[in-house]
Amino acid sequence: MSNFENDDKGILSASERKLLLAVLQKAVSDYLVGEGEIRENAKEWLFNDDYEASLKFRFVCDCLGLDPSAFRYHVKKLETESCKDQFEDVLL
Repeated sequence: MSNFENDDKGILSASERKLLLAVLQKAVSDYLVGEGEIRENAKEWLFNDDYEASLKFRFVCDCLGLDPSAFRYHVKKLETESCKDQFEDVLL
């Protein structure tokens, strides 16, 4: 059983799910509107499977039932200047 499985149900608890979703939201926000090292670290975490981190992007996606490739594709779509401006206030 992984660290993110609930003993009773074998699935994430609501709190665990919220936490992992917040991790993803922060990474996307840092990537889209962050600057410098913050943006670069988020980019590496999101797009480089070899990036050294204690909580890996693919693990988070697996726990949440998300397709990492599809998620990355949509993040790249958001990166366009018009989308970035539109979502900047929401992501921060």
